[in-house]
Formats: sequence, structure tokens, C-alpha cells
Amino acid sequence: MTDDPIPARLPKPLYLEVLGASTHLGKTLMANRLRDAFTDMGVPVTLVRIESERVTAVTTDYDVWIPTEHFARAADLPGGVAGVLRPAFLALQPIAEVGGCMIVDWAGGLVGHRASMLAATALGRMLEKRGFETRAFVMTTNHPDRMAEAREVIEVSAKVAPEIPHTLVLNERHGAFDFVEGSMLSKRLSDLLQTQRGKRVLRMEKIHGDSLGHLAPAGMTLGGLLDQEPDLLAEMIGSDEITVTACLSHLAAWHQRMGAEVRAVLPFLEEVPGS
Repeated sequence: MTDDPIPARLPKPLYLEVLGASTHLGKTLMANRLRDAFTDMGVPVTLVRIESERVTAVTTDYDVWIPTEHFARAADLPGGVAGVLRPAFLALQPIAEVGGCMIVDWAGGLVGHRASMLAATALGRMLEKRGFETRAFVMTTNHPDRMAEAREVIEVSAKVAPEIPHTLVLNERHGAFDFVEGSMLSKRLSDLLQTQRGKRVLRMEKIHGDSLGHLAPAGMTLGGLLDQEPDLLAEMIGSDEITVTACLSHLAAWHQRMGAEVRAVLPFLEEVPGS
């Protein structure tokens, strides 16, 4: 991590989303890594968490929080689902005016609400008109149902918001995507990759040795963990310095590789000093 990043300005304001049809796809980890990438460059980031009250009760790691429970009363709000998301839309205005980046971390199971919002608000066209670069990161693991869901998410999103391009993220947390040719899993992956039409796919490697899980009791973001001294962190979580040092090494390696993956799928970052 960078202690004192040199403030950088993106060529355009940026709107990113991280989403998937199910839970436990690594969406929040991906959103955090995106935030770290821009924070390290000194780019102002607004992180929007769309998450249950049960989850956010134990964390304040966000700038804007939209409880998923509020979608149940969307029909009673002006604009419906758009009314639920109003705090995020309000936070977009200063980004449009002075620059920066918004990252929206969607909770699992809300892709239908997202599609309804995009269709009703024409958000993609509005962002394009205001000069935003946009991207939606669609997450999947190697489970056949998750791959089928990711394909559907991309196809539906392309219809309701063609202005927002998609990047498919293959999360290897449950295993690699190396399937026997001709198998059902291989066909499911091939069908999914067809939605990308030659676009680069982002590969999210599994963090070695459950290192992030071991350090989770510290209650810090990945970037915060990497800023810690191993001996102090070990004392904080009741572990030992050697194990913590190894975990931090694994996290640092993953952090670096994922940074390269992010830069590869967001080519305009090459225009940003410090990227």
C-alpha cells in the first residue's frame, strides 16, 4: 500500500459496479481491491455497499450504505427501486463535477432489482451523457449454476443498459476453471465466455492458505492488513508472528497480481499518473 499517494485525476469520472446473482462469489473482496487500486493512486473513491443490516452491523467499511431490507418497500418510494438507491445517486453528483470514482458493491440476489432500476432510470445513458467511464464486474465461481447465472446477468444487463460494458470475473475460490473438454462444465464455461465476445476476462486467484480468513478477526480491510506489522497484528488476533507473516506475504502477492488484472481490464488507467 502507498502511505502518501500523489493525488491523481482520472481522464473521466468513473462508475463501477460489482455484482452477481448469488452470495459468496467474492463481490466485496473484488470491490475492496478496486477501491485499493484507486486509493493507492490518490483518486477519490466513494464506496457504496448494498448489504443487509445484519452484515453492516459489524462493519463501517463503506461511504454510502443502502440496506437490502429497504428494497421490500420500494413500491412505496418515489421512483420505486430508484428511490431505494437515491443515496448513491446523490453521491454521483460531486463525482461528475470534480472527478473521482464510485464503486457499487451489490449484495447477492439483487440483480433483478438492478435490472429494473437500469430500465426505469436509463442510468447508463445518463452516465454516458455526463462523461463517465463505466464498467460492471460480473462475478462467478466454477460451479455450473453460478456460471449459468452469470451468463444470464450479462445478457439481461446488455439489453437494459448497453452503455455499461461488462467484465467477467472468474473467481477461483472453489477451484480453477480447467474443465475436461466436452464435459458439461466445459460447455457451461464456453457458453458464458461467448457473452464476452473476445473481451478480456479477469481471473481472481484464490488467496493461498486461507490467509485472509486467518486475519479476519482483526476486522480490517485487505489494504489495512497489509499496512500492519506482523508482530502487532499477531498479538491483536491471538496468533503467532510467523503464521501472520506468511499470511501477509500471501495477501501481498495476491494483491499485486489482482492489481495487474485490474489494470489490464481498465486500460484507461494507463493515462493516470501513479497507476
